[in-house]
Amino acid sequence: MNQSKIAALTALSRQKIEPACEMYIAHMEACWQQSLTEALRQRKAEDLDYELKRKHQILIDAFHDVAVKIFEQTLHLENREEKSVRGASVFSSVGFDHIELAMAVSQLEAVLKIRFNQAFSLLEKRNKALFYFGKIDIQSMPFGLANITQMLKEVFLAVELNQENQLKLMHAFSQILSNSVADLYQKINQVYADAGILPNLESMQQHAKRQRVEISAKTVATGSSDLNKNFKLSDDLMLDLFKAMEDIHAYHDATGQRNYVSVDQLIQAINAVHLPKSLSLNFKGVKQLKAKVLDYIESHLDIAAPVLPKLASQSMDVLGMLAEGIVTDKDLDDRVIVALNVLVKPLMVTVIKEPEFFNDGLHPARQFLEQLLQAGSDWFGCNNLNELLVFGGLINDGYQTNPRVFEITNNDLSDWLSIEHEQALKGIQKLQAESAGKDRLRVTRQVVEQYIEQYVAANPVEFVQQFYQRVLADALSMSVLQHGKDSDSWRELKILARDVHQLTLPSEYSHKYAKKHGFDITKRSCQLMMTLNFQAADILNTESNFGSYMSWMNAAQDFSAFQSKQLLGSSAQSAIDGGQASPYVNKTLSAVEEKIYRQFLALPVGTMLDFLYEEDNDRRKILCWQNRDLDNVVLSDPTGDRSEKRSIKQVVSEMAEGVVVLVEPAKKGYFDRTMRIILKKINNHKQKKQA
Repeated sequence: MNQSKIAALTALSRQKIEPACEMYIAHMEACWQQSLTEALRQRKAEDLDYELKRKHQILIDAFHDVAVKIFEQTLHLENREEKSVRGASVFSSVGFDHIELAMAVSQLEAVLKIRFNQAFSLLEKRNKALFYFGKIDIQSMPFGLANITQMLKEVFLAVELNQENQLKLMHAFSQILSNSVADLYQKINQVYADAGILPNLESMQQHAKRQRVEISAKTVATGSSDLNKNFKLSDDLMLDLFKAMEDIHAYHDATGQRNYVSVDQLIQAINAVHLPKSLSLNFKGVKQLKAKVLDYIESHLDIAAPVLPKLASQSMDVLGMLAEGIVTDKDLDDRVIVALNVLVKPLMVTVIKEPEFFNDGLHPARQFLEQLLQAGSDWFGCNNLNELLVFGGLINDGYQTNPRVFEITNNDLSDWLSIEHEQALKGIQKLQAESAGKDRLRVTRQVVEQYIEQYVAANPVEFVQQFYQRVLADALSMSVLQHGKDSDSWRELKILARDVHQLTLPSEYSHKYAKKHGFDITKRSCQLMMTLNFQAADILNTESNFGSYMSWMNAAQDFSAFQSKQLLGSSAQSAIDGGQASPYVNKTLSAVEEKIYRQFLALPVGTMLDFLYEEDNDRRKILCWQNRDLDNVVLSDPTGDRSEKRSIKQVVSEMAEGVVVLVEPAKKGYFDRTMRIILKKINNHKQKKQA
């Protein structure tokens, strides 16, 4: 399609979505102005707002110009090939040296990717339908992710700012935009639908919203004045855990004394202290945090020999012990631990301010942790778990200013997990369908080969045998798979097989039959090869073989001396793997292995297995398909992207050796399981001490 026609179609398409264009640019400008206001507020508190105040209007005007220009460039589909060379990160060419700015850019892109992927599932399809004549992808489409980062890049190139101001602006813009992007794209999608562009389209995002976890609003942060008075543990398991901790540590209650630290003072100290990157959310990490907090309170709040509130101190220790249990759970990916370490302060502040965390399984922070742990099991070893760090970063950045940050981020995580699960399910279902198809093909082949073999054994002519084995066998197999054994196509192919046999069988060769039917049989044979996508050279060779053979036999020559041309290739259908038996198919199993073998055959699709001798990124596998006759099992990674075939008997033998194990999902959730693990360890420790 020529460039002028693409330009004309682009202009016509743009008219349909003009309200969305205006809405999009206006929203981006509003977010930018709010970001400037927030950055000014933060810098004013530091008495460093001079540059932002002086360049305030310049930054607003520059962003407007950049937003309009970038959006116009996006719609120039005639230049799409030139534009498609943008990398994943448009900041790579800017050359920022500031490490914090580089990290902020990475986090911005990751946050937008997560939230935009949810909002884009409809929009990408609608854009592809609207701009069918151009190259459209989720990165660089109208209203796409690349537009956002490109805007920031060009603003920072157009207006010189110091790195700290750039960092403040980027953080503010990222937070404001990410909180409003879902509503923006819902409105943009409605503009497309109102314009008649796939108005009834359903998307994965809508499915994710149906599955999203709704957080109960009943949890209320307990004030410092009534914290110790009103709170009571009602969860039996947590009550046991708190009692067990009290037996290990002597908690001093200094309520009413001069050295008593209030909850507000404790939270102030936690937010103020600097935590080293080496500090982890475990019992040792909590101990280190307490030491830093007590030093801060003594030196900055002038409280000598400070004593922390008893319940708050217990809550911190219990949280540390729970995290310790998570670390020791071998069913969870190590990146869960990294994600938890990002949440040291937010979780500590939460359990201190809201001790209901320990009673209420529907508490937003509890549900976030539960989903985090579930993801660490479901996606063990998969690259998509790197996104967990982004969710932790969202909470870490917003917990001091937004009391609902766990609730909001938990729903973001729920949406993301729903989409990831749906994509993985599609991958696994595809593998199931392929495996089932191969099994059906194998069975069909056995039936077809029995039928074809009768003709091959009866007819000694080499090119005829080749035609039966490589052409008719494939055609009959596909006919059975597509239409069934009693279909018209099956009967037509059987008639062709019979006619070829009658035409070419040396002992019954008839000059009259060849003259009357030879051309028609040759034509039907070549047409069949064309249908099966054989190479042109093979079709010509087959035509030549039939013609030459009839001339040879008409001249009363010895058939055994006839030289035929060989088929060079095969049909596209013959490339389908019908499945081969594993090398262990005849292996004799021990009594123990036989018992495991019977249990293995009963495992449902989706069962998770850990191959403990594999690297972490290959350790966890999903059972997709089994074929007992061939001793084959098809396994995939948890995302359904990578698959492999193994011997059932070999896997069973490895299970008997203990190097392959079933992954049992936590029946009551991973958080509950972790509490039980910790309580069991504490009780075992107490018993050893008593002994």
